[in-house]
Parts: sequence; structure tokens; C-alpha cells
Amino acid sequence: MAQIPISTIEDLQKIGNDPAYPLNGNYILVNDIEASATKNWNEGKGFDPVGDAFHEFTGIFDGNNKTISNLYINRPEETMIGLFSRSFNSQIRNLTLLNIYTLGKNKVGSIAGVEGHIINCHTVGEVRAIDGIVGGIAASFARIENCSFRGIVKGDNEQIGRLIGGLAGSDSWIKNSYSFANVIGVSYVGGLIGDSGSIQKSYSCSNVIGVDYVGGLFGKGGGAENCYSTGKVIGQNCVGGLGGINYGVVKNCYATSPTSGTKYVDGLIGIAIADYTARVEDSFFDINTTNQDDGHYGGRTTDEMMNPETFTNWDFENVWWMIPGKTYPLLRPVRYVGLNIKPEQSFGLPAEFKIIFDEPVRNFTFDDVDISLSTVGGILGTLTPDDAPTTITAMDCFTTWTLRLEDAASTTGLIVMRLPVAAAMNAANYPTTESVTLILPLIEPLFGDLNADGVINTLDRDILIALILDPKSLWHSRLLLPSAADINKDGVINVADIISLITYLK
Repeated sequence: MAQIPISTIEDLQKIGNDPAYPLNGNYILVNDIEASATKNWNEGKGFDPVGDAFHEFTGIFDGNNKTISNLYINRPEETMIGLFSRSFNSQIRNLTLLNIYTLGKNKVGSIAGVEGHIINCHTVGEVRAIDGIVGGIAASFARIENCSFRGIVKGDNEQIGRLIGGLAGSDSWIKNSYSFANVIGVSYVGGLIGDSGSIQKSYSCSNVIGVDYVGGLFGKGGGAENCYSTGKVIGQNCVGGLGGINYGVVKNCYATSPTSGTKYVDGLIGIAIADYTARVEDSFFDINTTNQDDGHYGGRTTDEMMNPETFTNWDFENVWWMIPGKTYPLLRPVRYVGLNIKPEQSFGLPAEFKIIFDEPVRNFTFDDVDISLSTVGGILGTLTPDDAPTTITAMDCFTTWTLRLEDAASTTGLIVMRLPVAAAMNAANYPTTESVTLILPLIEPLFGDLNADGVINTLDRDILIALILDPKSLWHSRLLLPSAADINKDGVINVADIISLITYLK
């Protein structure tokens, strides 16, 4: 089926209302859309969701990595409310909704009211339900993959507002997704999902506020693996840093969420349902940050939570990564933000480097530059964003940074820097490349002086042999100056260089 182009908000509204725009069509968004005019549509009700409970969307909508801004939906007496109402057996992908406002009676989401496979969709805005199920992306029965929500998710009815989630209200499958929101309801309130479903490789930085069954990741959960939560969690009964009430398997998860409540409160899981196969495996919470030190599930200190030895059965090759002593475990993302480092000189101090990211990043300071492998001490330095305003907030992002090294106690040796680390993230919380190593000798290197100590001796010979036998050896990476290893200057580091160095030492 040929793709049908959508270029205006009026085109989008035609889906299901015009024979040329069927509900089973294959659509592609060809440009960004500014939709603020929808606030005055339909006597203040705004955009009319695509499809309805009896006429569901069953096609494909490819947002083509475009953005719809300022979409307005105000339908407090209607159910299944979102950009799409009910999207049965459909796929909605590659779309960003910016500054959206969505209000409905029940089953409310930004992308879809209920159902649908939602892939690589991101929403910033406010989503509210008067007295029913609400989720930042979809209300219920959705597959949510590589998605995010930032903003407010709220169940307005203070008596019966239930099944509230940062991404989904209930009964949904979530993978590789996150929320950064304020999630507010009464019962079954969670940073990612309110009630039921499966969560994999996802996290919540949302603040979650409710009364009963309140959790940083899920209110009532049927399973979570390789997940974490960090936002504040406030409730009364059955409150957990990760989940309020659990009836499934929680595996390889953790919580650092400040957590407070009155009954059945825990840093990880408020309460487990004994009649189900509820269990917790290799999961932990930070007793210092959650303010819960007598929980039933894996309480650890902050120092222990930043030590990879705590997480003995976790997969740090494919799923997680961390900087020991500096970060908690972080999920390996769908992508990293790339960077390039341009040194202004090849040796000596003071020195200056330009660090240029593919995208603007934030939360990056000199303390995040790892210099622990250096063979000199007394290193001083600064790291500042270029062209920055006088006042910088925690969320400000910059593309180009300047790293300056000004002094060191030694006159010989190597400064070895690994940068950037986990703190440098773009606005969507994708971290930068895990590490780039940069080596700066304090004196102009001599060919053969691999450890930059000013002399060429048998130690340099041993380092060169180690380099050739095991190029990834941590021992020689700590001492090696690669530019000095090509002894015979033929452009290749191999056995011939060892022979040349041995001959020289004779």
C-alpha cells in the first residue's frame, strides 16, 4: 500500500473522515506541524481523535521523525482520547508531540487512548483523565517501545483517580522507554505504569504521588526486568521506591527514589501478593536516598550501589554500564551521543582541548573527567561550555566544551584522561559515548620512551612487548604513549619495533 502524505493538521484530521484517508491507511508525516489552531476547533474541544471505540485505526502512521507542536484535545466527557482514539493492530512510530494538552474522561493518552504498537514516539506536555485510566503515551493495552514522556500525567478525580502511569495506565508492554514527569493519582499510580503489564530495560525519573499502591516504576506490577527508578514517591498504603504492590517477577532492578508513606512502605516493593508467583531477584534499593533502611528487599548504601560488585548477576556487557564510584548502573541506550576531541597541542602544560558533541549535552563538569590512570599527580583543570550564558542551570545543554589543564606536580610522565562519563547526557537522557581516552605527555616524547619518564630502558621494552601481545591490556594502557611505540617509524607497531628497541638498548 502506497504511503499517504500528511503535511498539515487538517490532513491529519481527515483520517477516518475522508474516503481518501481511510482508517487502515499507510501514512507518513512529511514535515513538522504547528497545531496551536486546534485550541479553537470544535467549540473548544480541539482536535477530534483519529477513530473511535467502534471505528479503530488499523493502519500505519510513520511520523518520519517529525514533530507536531501545540496539539490541543479537550474532551472531558469522552473516553479513548489521544491523537488516536483506539488503534487496534496498528503501528504508530517515529513521532514527537511537543507541548500537547490532552484531557478526557477515561482511557486517555497522548499518542493513543487504547491499543496499538507505539515505537520511537516522544511526548512533552500534559495528559489528564477526569475519573479513569490515563498514561503519558497510552492508557491501556499498548505495546510501547523506545518511547518517552515528559510533563504531567494526572487523574483529576481525587476520590477515584486510579490506574495512572507515566507511560501507560494499565495492561501494557513497555521496553526501552522512560518517563520524566509528575504522575498524580489516587490508587495504582506508577512512574511508568499504573497497573499490570510487563516492563523491560526501562526507567523512571518521575515524581509519583498517590494514596494506595504507589511506586516509582509501577503501582501494581506483573513483572519488571532490568529497570530502575529515581524520582520521589509519596503515598500512604503499599508504597515502594520501585513498586507499590507486586505479583510477578522483579529481576535486576533498583531504586534510589526518596520514598515516604504510612503502611507497607519499602525502598523497593511495598508489598507482594502471596497468592501469585511474586518474587524479587538480584534487585536493590539505596537506603541512603530512599530513606528506607529496614526494607525486605536488598537495601544497600550509596557506596555499595555505586560498586559493580553489588550487582554480581547483572549483564554489564550488553544491558548495563556504570562508572565505579561515580554512578549507579545505567541502561545501555538505543544510541549514544557521539563526540570528537581536538587537542590544541601534543605535549606539555598548560594544555587546552575542544570537546565537541554531536548533540548538546548537560551535567558535564571537570569532576566527570577520569584522570585516575595518569602517572603524574597534582593535576588541575577546568571544564566549561563555550558561548554559555552567565547563569547555567542543570538542564542547559551545550555542544562544545573547553577542557583546560593548567598545572601538575611532576615534570615527566603521562596525563591519561577518560571522558566523558555517564554524567554527560543530551536533553533526552541519552548518554555520550562511554569513554574516549586521551593521553598527554608532559614533555615531548622520545621514540621508545613509552612511559614518558624521560629515559629509554628495559621497562619501555617490556611495555612494548605487552602492547603487541595484548593490545587491550589495562596495565600497558596505563603506561603506554602510543606515538612513541613505533620505534622504526614505519607506521606499524609490531615485532620489528621490539627488535629495534632491543638493538638500541644494547
